[in-house]
Amino acid sequence: SATNDKNNNCPRFPGFYFLSIETIGRTAYLMFDDDSCCNNFLECLQEMQAVTSSSSSPPSNNNDNNLDIGRNSFVDMIVQDPTEEFLHRSSMWQIKQKQKQILNCKKFNFNSPNDATVWDGLVGDEERCDEQQPSSAVHGNNHQQHPCKVVETALINVFQCKEDDSGNDEALRNFLNSASDLKSVDIRSLPENERIAFFLNLYHVMVMHTFLVLGAPDSALKAISYFGMIAYQVSDEIFSLTELEHCIIRGGMSRPSKFLARLLFIPNSSYPPQIALTRSDYRINFALNCGSITSPEGVPIYRADTLDMQLDENARYFLQATTKIKKSSSGIVSSSLSIALPKVCQWYADDFGKGKSADCIRSIEKYLSSENREMLQSASSVGKHTVPFKSHQLNVKFLSYSFVCRSLSLMSE
Repeated sequence: SATNDKNNNCPRFPGFYFLSIETIGRTAYLMFDDDSCCNNFLECLQEMQAVTSSSSSPPSNNNDNNLDIGRNSFVDMIVQDPTEEFLHRSSMWQIKQKQKQILNCKKFNFNSPNDATVWDGLVGDEERCDEQQPSSAVHGNNHQQHPCKVVETALINVFQCKEDDSGNDEALRNFLNSASDLKSVDIRSLPENERIAFFLNLYHVMVMHTFLVLGAPDSALKAISYFGMIAYQVSDEIFSLTELEHCIIRGGMSRPSKFLARLLFIPNSSYPPQIALTRSDYRINFALNCGSITSPEGVPIYRADTLDMQLDENARYFLQATTKIKKSSSGIVSSSLSIALPKVCQWYADDFGKGKSADCIRSIEKYLSSENREMLQSASSVGKHTVPFKSHQLNVKFLSYSFVCRSLSLMSE
C-alpha cells in the first residue's frame, strides 16, 4: 500500500498518499490525493519496468542492476556526474557560503530533532555498533537512537564501502542511508564529552564520504575547495568540513595564523554553545585526520566513555609516527638536539601553552617513543636535577605538510 502520513519516512500531509522512488543517491516523493491514483501510477511504472527488462540484452544476472520500481524499493540509474547524484545545493536553507553543497542528501528529513525525546542505546551500553544498523532502526514512534550511536554506525558503514568488492551497491546504500539519519539527531542536549566524540567521528565520516564521491584530493587547491564546499546537515545545522573543524570542534581552541586562515578560507561562522565545543585540548589536534599523506592513516571510533584514553592513545600513535629527534652535530653544546615536529604544532602552538616550542615539547613528551623521551630527558638534565629546556639546547623545525590526501583506515579496537 501507499505510504501515508503516519509513516516517519514520508512527508506529513494528512489525507495525502506518497510514493517514494529511490536512486542510489537520492529519494523522490510523489504526492497523490487519492490512494487509487497512487496505486495506478505505481502499476504504470511497473509496466515500464517490465518493458525495459524484456528489451534489455543481454539480461543481467545481478538483480541490483535491473530497473525495479515499487514502494520501498529502488530505482537504479547510471551516475554520469557524481555531483548531480550525490550532492545537493539546498533551496530551503539560507547558506552564507553559496558554494556549499550538502552531501548527506540520500533521504529527506521529515522529523525535527525535537520530535524524539527518548534515546535508545546510550553510549557505554554493552551493545556497540559492531554491526551495521539498518536505517529503519533509527526512528520509531518517539524513540531515537543516541546521536553517538548514529554517527558510529555511519562511520562503520563508510569504511565497509571502502572495503566492499562484491560488485553490488548494498554497502553504499547502507552508508548513504545512515549518513542521512544524521540530519535528525539532537546533539544540543549532549554533554561536551559526548559532543567531542560525536564530532570527531562525524569529521571522519565527512572526509571519507567526500573521498568516496569526489576522490581524494591530489593538490592543495582541490583539498581546500573540497573542505570548504562539502557540507552536512546535522541537528538543524549545516556546516562544511572547514567549519566543523575550525568553528565547532576547535571552537574553544586557538585560531590558526592569519596566513593559514586565508589559505584555507576559514569563515567566521559562529555556532551556539550547545553545538560548538568550549574545551581546549591540544590532543584534538592529533585526533583530526583529513587524510593527508603526511599524517598516519588510521582513525578510531571515538566513544565518550573512553574518550580520554583514546585521545592519549591517538596522540601517541600520531606523534610517534611523525616526530623525529636526533642529536645535533652542529650544536653549541653536546646535549643539543634537532627536533622535527608535525606542522600542527606550529599552526596551533597556543594550544600547547604560551606558544613556544619548549611548551609544546613538554606537552607531548610523554607520548613520544622511549628512545626520544630519553634523549629529551638527557638534554634537560644537569647532574641529578631536571631543568627547563634552554633555547640553545633545542633546534626545533617543523615538518612540511602535504594537502595531497588518501583514504583513511579504521583502527581495530
